Amino acid sequence: YQRRVHGNPIPSNMAASSLSSPVRFEQASLDLGGYWGPVASSIDWCERNYVMSYYVGEWWNAWSSLAITAIAAVGFIESYKNRNGRRFLYIWPLLMLVGVGSFLFHGTLTYAGQLMDELPMMWCLGLWIYINVFMEAPHKSRRVRRMRICVAVVLFVYLLAATIVHSLYAFTTVFQLHFALQIACCLIYVVRHRLVYEKTCPDVGRLQRWYFYSLLAAAAVWVLDQQLCSTLHSLPLGFPNPQLHAVWHVLIGYNCYVGLAFARLVRYLYLTRGSKCAVRWWCWVLPRVSDSVGDCNDIVVDEEDTTLKHVHECTLGRPSLSSSTPYTAPTHSVSPGPASKGA
Repeated sequence: YQRRVHGNPIPSNMAASSLSSPVRFEQASLDLGGYWGPVASSIDWCERNYVMSYYVGEWWNAWSSLAITAIAAVGFIESYKNRNGRRFLYIWPLLMLVGVGSFLFHGTLTYAGQLMDELPMMWCLGLWIYINVFMEAPHKSRRVRRMRICVAVVLFVYLLAATIVHSLYAFTTVFQLHFALQIACCLIYVVRHRLVYEKTCPDVGRLQRWYFYSLLAAAAVWVLDQQLCSTLHSLPLGFPNPQLHAVWHVLIGYNCYVGLAFARLVRYLYLTRGSKCAVRWWCWVLPRVSDSVGDCNDIVVDEEDTTLKHVHECTLGRPSLSSSTPYTAPTHSVSPGPASKGA
């Protein structure tokens, strides 16, 4: 059959190796026909197609994707209510889009649906890298502000180029390696932040461990679903396929939530110099950073070495007005800026 995207034939120069022979983990003869036609994506997962519904290609993989959207919505509401700062308000909608795109990909098995899943993943991880790199960046340093702009521009240009290349050539293996490399970059910073702040707040270490273990578990089920696909479809005693790729969606959604809770806590500890540590655990597994991690604006910074000198206590993302005594550095005075609402 001829593969199509949006009803139009895919040009012959567009990743012929990827789109003409998609990566499969089961026999195509076992799949059923469905509303969206033959598979047009560059990869077809272990779940058999159109078995549960004529309109949904991979039933369990599609609906489990919405777990990512749901947990991202919870994180966005929590960050908005606690005034956690713009950086966190930007990444949650991207993560919601990943879940919606994954639903479209697994539900339709089209190339357009695949791009709606994979491209938001790249951009979401790009913003996650930016958050980790500038976790301890002071606000009023011109040098740091210029550096943040430069890094943001470089990341944007890089991700834009990666988006164009991946859209044209659908490199399945290259995309997966690129995804793993982005996660590895973030892990380096996560470990570094733990080493710095764990003594100040034990919950930093606990969050980092949950982040690492959930990522390891998600990676394990993702690999097993591919390598043991035929075995999973022929389990003894008639047990059905456990649909490990659907489990991956749930685990990676939880991993993203824990990782961003970790980032919010580290950012808060940096801004307040570890004056408070407020993490609540719902049912012992779902962390909630209950205190504000707001980006306070009244931070006094030494412009020479860009180190934090003083920050007023933050309550619900707003600088406290209770302290009227200006901060005096040990060697020279630095006047704090006027108190204003946090981002």
